[in-house]
This record gives sequence, C-alpha cells and structure tokens, in this order.
Amino acid sequence: MLISYVHNGGGLLVIHNGISLQRSTELEKLIGGRFTGHPAYTSLPVRYQSGSHPIVESLTDFTIDEEPYRFELSPHETTVVFAEYEHDGQRWPAAWAHPYGSGRVVYLMPGHHLPSFRIESVRHLIRESGLWAARKCVD
Repeated sequence: MLISYVHNGGGLLVIHNGISLQRSTELEKLIGGRFTGHPAYTSLPVRYQSGSHPIVESLTDFTIDEEPYRFELSPHETTVVFAEYEHDGQRWPAAWAHPYGSGRVVYLMPGHHLPSFRIESVRHLIRESGLWAARKCVD
C-alpha cells in the first residue's frame, strides 16, 4: 500500500490532479491537503519562498498558464509551502513538502497538460522535487 511505502521510507511526488487521491482521509493526510476546486484556467505567476526548503535552492520563479488549484492544507507541523501563485489578489499554495513517517512527500500544483511540462522551470521543479523525495539531494 502507498501509505505504508512512504511511511517506511519511500518517496512520493504528486503532480497536479494526483491530489485527487485525497478522497481517502488517509491519503489526504499523506499528501498534505485536500483539493477544494479551481477558478478558470489562467496565467499564474509562481514564486518560490527563498531559503524555505532545499528543493528551491537552484530554482527561479516562473509564470504558467494553468488551473489555479485551491486547497485545504492538512495540519502537518512539518509541511513547508515552498512555492505560491498569485490569483485574484491573493497568494495560494503551489507546492509543498513534508516528511511522512520515515518517508518524504512533495506536492506540485503545476502539471495540467503537456504545455505545462514544456516550461523549463517546471521541469527543474519536478526534478528537484523528485530528488528530494527520493533522498538524492542534500537537506
């Protein structure tokens, strides 16, 4: 089972609508949040919280045409929201990470469709997130 795998030291990288697994309360806790909906597809500036997490050390802010997913975050004490997007005059979580048992979990909001993955900054974000989840980078 996925929860046992991560709890026992595995890594999990969840991209965009992968959060739909949150229909299960246990998977919601694992991923760290619950999808609550999204306004219309639009252009979103994504900004990193400098120094907030090892994942963001070599990354640069970017703008993406995407669905502005909204979430209700789970109360993990160790969750770090390391990227946010701006929409309707507010800032919303775009990416977060946390340990789960002996494992690691990262959630990334960008990734609705193929053009999302053509953005070099998104590819770097996925790479760095995957390396962190797999314990292949330094904390």
